[in-house]
Amino acid sequence: MKVVAINGSARRDGNTAILIRHLFAELEKEGIDTELVQLSGHVIRGCTACDRCKVNLDLQCAIENDIVNEIIGKFIAADAIILGSPVYFADITAELKALIDRAGRVGGANGGLYRRKIGSGVIAVRRGGAIHALDSINHFLHIAQMIVPGASYWNVGIGREIGEVERDEEGLLNMRTLGENIAWLLKLTRAGDTPSLKPSADAENRLLPGGGIHHIAVRTTDLAASLRLYRDLFGMRPVKEKEVPGKRLVLLDTGNGSHIELAAPLESAPTNSPETLHPLQHIALSTSDLTGVIGRVRTAGYEITVEPREARAGGSSLFIAFFKGPGGELIELYQQN
Repeated sequence: MKVVAINGSARRDGNTAILIRHLFAELEKEGIDTELVQLSGHVIRGCTACDRCKVNLDLQCAIENDIVNEIIGKFIAADAIILGSPVYFADITAELKALIDRAGRVGGANGGLYRRKIGSGVIAVRRGGAIHALDSINHFLHIAQMIVPGASYWNVGIGREIGEVERDEEGLLNMRTLGENIAWLLKLTRAGDTPSLKPSADAENRLLPGGGIHHIAVRTTDLAASLRLYRDLFGMRPVKEKEVPGKRLVLLDTGNGSHIELAAPLESAPTNSPETLHPLQHIALSTSDLTGVIGRVRTAGYEITVEPREARAGGSSLFIAFFKGPGGELIELYQQN
């Protein structure tokens, strides 16, 4: 599980960053990965209303000369997003507002990229305007359909000079409480990457323990067209995106814990290759006992094309193996630790 936080302050490692790091300390105690991105020193302009993100559907803003697209990629990959800012004239900083406007526009244009992620705001304030600034962040989190946890008070720490928030005991307590609640919510909603329903004892598949379809891999030569179908028409949420040798992968949550994995070649494959002829690449079956299952597959005489091995996906450890079914279909066995 991964949490990314944005420090919108013009002061690097100032009071906003201090508050975020107190929150991070609680997450890290629970083994959750954290990353802090500081906007200090970056020039970010606002949305130009060009609407090219609605045409390109490439998960990016058309403005490419700043850090915004990099941050959008981090948002897509994260399970939770923290937005922090000091109070400037009773509101958040111009840089954070520009990031919200552009990242929010891209997220909405691409089918709700941040839907059901966990989101929270953190505010450092000298005296007044903190609630208005926090509301500015919460408005974005809510319209992006994110889950916003509460804490013991509003997510505010008081201090002007760098380090003064360390004397705000109630503010620091609130950050710790917020961190604990985010960790609890992450574990509740992200166990095994996606929420799932536990089958009854009678319904459990004892020959494929922990079994179910994890994903179906589909090859596409037009990723934008495939996203228009699966993401925009069917409402499937992109949850991971990465490049592997020869292809770009986008994993979409179908809504019930299973996934569609779109694989777009980075270079055109030969026209006579099996991947070109068969858009269905493989079916991935999840299991909690990969070793036992692959042993039975081997005994039954099926061809093992990839022996069991460890793999990494978004910081998670998993074991995979592949074999061919009776019709030549490629089947992946997938066990997540």
